[in-house]
Amino acid sequence: GIPPGQYVVGLNIDTGPTDRSPYTPVFLTGPGGAPEVIDFPPGGHRLLTPLVARPTTSVAVSGRVVWPDGRPGAGMRVRAFAHGETSFRLGTSVDASTDDDGRFVMNLPAGIAHTVRAFVDPDRATTRDAYRIEAVAEIVAGAGDVTLVLTRRP
Repeated sequence: GIPPGQYVVGLNIDTGPTDRSPYTPVFLTGPGGAPEVIDFPPGGHRLLTPLVARPTTSVAVSGRVVWPDGRPGAGMRVRAFAHGETSFRLGTSVDASTDDDGRFVMNLPAGIAHTVRAFVDPDRATTRDAYRIEAVAEIVAGAGDVTLVLTRRP
């Protein structure tokens, strides 16, 4: 029941693993293991080979938020999104807070690229200027600790 055209078929290929669908991205592959482009002609049909859903495991990602001079970023909010996701898609982030030493731990799907952002906890912000403070890093969950250095956006 889909319109004619070319498609890449897969599971979780647009967002990666989420709490509701904790499976790594899987493509219908062609020769050589590359994603196969399926051409559906008008009125046509095709029997596809099975996709094998592979559940992902979670890994504890730890890190530290610091100011440029090395002081700990205590009481900051840390939020992780699967790479390519944005804050506009609700329910897809994982949140944590930093302790007095600027440290945080969060569980993320292993081996998946994430954007991790640290910012002033909105419940602790005392000025409008506080919302311009942030740190952003691209990580692969399970590849080691992350350090986020806070900066002030212009």
